[in-house]
Amino acid sequence: MLANSSLGENFWYLRLAQILSLLGDQLVLIVLPFYLLQLTNNVTTVALVLSISNLTSIAVTLIMGVVADQVKRKTLIIAGTLCKGFCWLVILVLFSSRCLDIALLTSIYLLAACSGAMVAAGVAGILPEVITSQFFSKGIAVVFSSNALIKITAGLLGALVLSNFSLAFLVSPFLYLLSNIFLYKLKLVHKTHKTVDVASSLLLHKFSFTAWKNALFAGVRYFSVTFEYRRLFMTTFLLQMFVAPLQLVLPIAIKTYYPDITNFYGCLIAGNGVGAIIATLVIPYLINKLKSHQIINFSLLLAASTMLVLSIWINKYGLVLCSSIFATAIFTITILLQSGLLQTMQDQFRSRAFTLIFFLEGVAAQFAIFAAGWFIDHFGLLNLFLCMSLGLFTLTILTAKLHIFDFLWRTQSHFEY
Repeated sequence: MLANSSLGENFWYLRLAQILSLLGDQLVLIVLPFYLLQLTNNVTTVALVLSISNLTSIAVTLIMGVVADQVKRKTLIIAGTLCKGFCWLVILVLFSSRCLDIALLTSIYLLAACSGAMVAAGVAGILPEVITSQFFSKGIAVVFSSNALIKITAGLLGALVLSNFSLAFLVSPFLYLLSNIFLYKLKLVHKTHKTVDVASSLLLHKFSFTAWKNALFAGVRYFSVTFEYRRLFMTTFLLQMFVAPLQLVLPIAIKTYYPDITNFYGCLIAGNGVGAIIATLVIPYLINKLKSHQIINFSLLLAASTMLVLSIWINKYGLVLCSSIFATAIFTITILLQSGLLQTMQDQFRSRAFTLIFFLEGVAAQFAIFAAGWFIDHFGLLNLFLCMSLGLFTLTILTAKLHIFDFLWRTQSHFEY
């Protein structure tokens, strides 16, 4: 059945593996902020732990991006998933023996984040290896819609895992290890390139710091020479500054305004998943009516408007509705940008290019998360929503005026289904 699919059995094996891994990630993301709040009772400390761990992850992703361009990406993903599962097994043992404190949790979470970086680097460039270009856009849509379903599933399980932290610490490593069964089924041929940059050729024979540095710089030069790419990366950096705080804001909003129903956070996660599914459903329709860069600009405006609403009026049902609309807008932007970039970048630079994008976005995101935690402690949650709204409105004007996204689709066709 998988072999008869237009996307191919390799795509579905990879998708099943990623679905299991993503479900584990989502359960961790649900339980971790609340467990950290229970340990520290301080928003700034929670933001600091999350920021440091995520910064470590994106730094390692930048390193692994060079490696992923030269080795089998499948091997890198398997190794990272196994390591991540082992880390959460250790956390489970320490939690069960009541030995888990903030220092130990942070240290092991840092190691798990590094393992996740290996997976991210491998996944960043593997999709064009498992699906033909004819159905590439369809594959992107399937990826995001199935990821959204997992987010909904994790959200619905939120009440269960928040009432029993050990359950999340048990299920997550099991899911990581189970995902490797499908990864082993992948049958990929490692591509050898007719044109390989000198630094990458050196890296194939000797993994030294100098070789890694030269290969990384070769990847940087690949897209930094293009003015349009430089503007695009600066824009995505700024976008993360106004989007990333939502990772911290949603659990804090529930904890602040509805302390007796913290399990409601799972509904917010599910709402985000619904928003992602809506995005994958409307994009094929919208892209035949509007230009892709116009859809992105409209999505930015929609995201800004939802944050403005929350800065004026906050209600638990309003939180679900606004966060779902916000997710729809952001997922629409992400799907279109990734689809455009993956089809324009050369294979031998793909992982390096994308991990560098992730690095820049990740730095912005973690700085924004920590700043948001400090801002909430000093100025309140509603004022943060207002700042996020103003930032997104400003970014919408800049992208529309400067035509920042236009170049990605000058030669791109519509979605193929």
